[in-house]
Amino acid sequence: MIRLLILGVLGYLIYQLFAGGKSAGGGKKSTARRPPADSGGRMVKCASCGLYVPENEAVLKRQGGGQVFYCSEKCAAGAKKKPD
Repeated sequence: MIRLLILGVLGYLIYQLFAGGKSAGGGKKSTARRPPADSGGRMVKCASCGLYVPENEAVLKRQGGGQVFYCSEKCAAGAKKKPD
């Protein structure tokens, strides 16, 4: 009786080893990269370095009655240091 139980357990373990515990979906996780979700906003160009960033992530500064977008605080601070 114990032999039968041990054989059953070994058989199950061997089956799991070779079957790999695959599910109905193939058992492997997808490694394909998904495109980024569309933020729905427009892209704006950094006035300092030219990098395009989503408008909702850009740093907005008001200069001369207009709006100027920067990709980061670092670019915004660097633009202030440049002589016009």
